Amino acid sequence: MPAVPSRLREHPLLIAGLWLGVVAAVVAAVAPGRVLVEGPARRGFEVTSIDLPQGILVVFVVLAAVIAAAALLPQLWVRLVGITAVWGIVVTSSLMMIIGRSNDRFASETDLTLRSGGWLLAAALGIALVASVLALIGFRTVAEPPAVPVDELGNALTAPTTSGHATAALVLGICSTLAPLLAVPAGAFGLLGMRQIDLSNGHRTGRGMAVAGLVLGIVWMSIWGLLLGLSVFVVTPTGQ
Repeated sequence: MPAVPSRLREHPLLIAGLWLGVVAAVVAAVAPGRVLVEGPARRGFEVTSIDLPQGILVVFVVLAAVIAAAALLPQLWVRLVGITAVWGIVVTSSLMMIIGRSNDRFASETDLTLRSGGWLLAAALGIALVASVLALIGFRTVAEPPAVPVDELGNALTAPTTSGHATAALVLGICSTLAPLLAVPAGAFGLLGMRQIDLSNGHRTGRGMAVAGLVLGIVWMSIWGLLLGLSVFVVTPTGQ
């Protein structure tokens, strides 16, 4: 297995993004057991608070391990899973904040105050967003020319075929409309498909699908990232 410094030179943005994702997971792992938010109770005049369950620690530890493995191992699928896991920190941290801020123990439509657990999750979310972007941009460098059977004169024995990466990008891009976790792999496959087509010397087609998947992935990453990020600060309890 190549040394880490060697892979960092070959794929600097990808590896840096993955290790930054590990940092995000470690920051998030400190939050369980701490107070997320506090505010006026639904009944009475006292102040109440919501703690982040200790059990969620397991999720962040697993995410950290998966992302670290992706930074250390060269396999394409491992790195793709690692990038998705970085984005999973964004989704998980946001969902924990939404659940905490919308808890019916708080008075309806009241302003809530973030506490240490909440600020840690917010920090992890921000770090993971940056890590996702870096890793996604760097993922393009792992593409390799497709294997094409040739005769003794070097002529291709098969007709040009559609890039599987381009097809996957389009499908995942469409599905990311409803599934936030799929936005990152959609963008990753789009970049990978475009690069593979460039390296194929005309033996792979499907650039339009790759571009569409990339655009959909980026658009839905932006939308989901904005919505989930804002939820950390703006979601209020309904009191129902």
